[in-house]
Formats: sequence, C-alpha cells, structure tokens
Amino acid sequence: MDAGVSNRDRAEVDDGEKSMPADAPTVADVLATKESKIIAVKESSLLREAAAVLYRNHIGMVVVVGDDGGFRGVLSERDVIRVFAERGADAAPLKVADIATHTVRACEPSRTLESVLESMKEGKFRHMPVVDGGRIRGVISAIDILAYLAR
Repeated sequence: MDAGVSNRDRAEVDDGEKSMPADAPTVADVLATKESKIIAVKESSLLREAAAVLYRNHIGMVVVVGDDGGFRGVLSERDVIRVFAERGADAAPLKVADIATHTVRACEPSRTLESVLESMKEGKFRHMPVVDGGRIRGVISAIDILAYLAR
C-alpha cells in the first residue's frame, strides 16, 4: 500500500546528513535489493488484528493508514507488547489509532546508511519509513542495512 504523507500526519523527514562521501551507500541502494511491498493496517483495526499482521508477515513494524489510505503513523511490535504488558486483557478491544506512534521520523531515499543508523541509534528505534515526494516508498530497518553492508 502506498500511503501519502501530509502535514496532518506529523511525519518528520530527517535529512540527518553530515558530509559523507559521494559514493556512500544510500537508502535507495537498500530498497533496490528488497521487496517493495508496504504492509499497512488501518487505524480503525483492532490491536489484535494488527498483531496478527505483524506475526503473519514476520515483521516488526507496520505502516498505519486512515480509511482514506493516508499515512497516520506506525505501529511496532514493541508498541503491542508494551500496551498488553500495561493493560493486560483490557488492551484487546483497543484500536490501532489508540497506541500507534503518530509523530514519525522518516528519511528520504538519498540518505546515507550511516546517517540513518545514527538516527535509529539516537531515537532508539529499528525501523524508519522512507518518504519520497510526500509518499511512503518503503520501510528500512537496521537489519536491512546490516544485511546490505554484509553483502
């Protein structure tokens, strides 16, 4: 699903660039080596439905979209675990919108891998949406970057 990013979505595109060599590997290089499918859930979905999407797809984060398909945030496996640990069975009827992260740091395809890893380290997160021209083009993870660099 290709979701747009608007001002309402509060996605912060983090350019994070310091002076890097022109030939430094970029997010675009990693995206070119992986499946381009974006897995998303609607913000109106139940939390347990979103947890099933994470589990079935063996992923740690999903993009959250509104009924109109517009970007609303992200939901990570850590978010799901946290809310169930805090609320127990009372978390079952929650909607994705109730616990999703709505202020999201994103990057552009031209970002260097080094700068993305630095942003992930500073922000203590493992996944970052990739935005190009106001549209989500993919999600990059720390594992994607490490796998690319190990090739």
